[in-house]
Amino acid sequence: MTQPNDVDQQQLRAVIKRLQSVRAPCFLCNQDTFNVGVFFPNDSESFGIGKPAQGKHRAAAYRICRSCLRIPDYIKRVEKQMKDEYAAGTYDACMASDILL
Repeated sequence: MTQPNDVDQQQLRAVIKRLQSVRAPCFLCNQDTFNVGVFFPNDSESFGIGKPAQGKHRAAAYRICRSCLRIPDYIKRVEKQMKDEYAAGTYDACMASDILL
């Protein structure tokens, strides 16, 4: 899903900047990286990350390295891995963090 039009851009930039301040592993390959991606599922509740507050969006921020950014379908891979981990109860909050925007 693309970013919703009514997301607070200033808040989103602040979240990304805060996440970039600490090196963490890439969500796909575990290589250290400062790069941050943000995923806005179409239906966060059925995706498994909960229902957003009224007028807000539930999103998951994750780390992604430059190598994985070059994978043509990296976004689909991130979404699938995230959904699979949520469903299995193995989602690692240290690798990807829920944010409410």
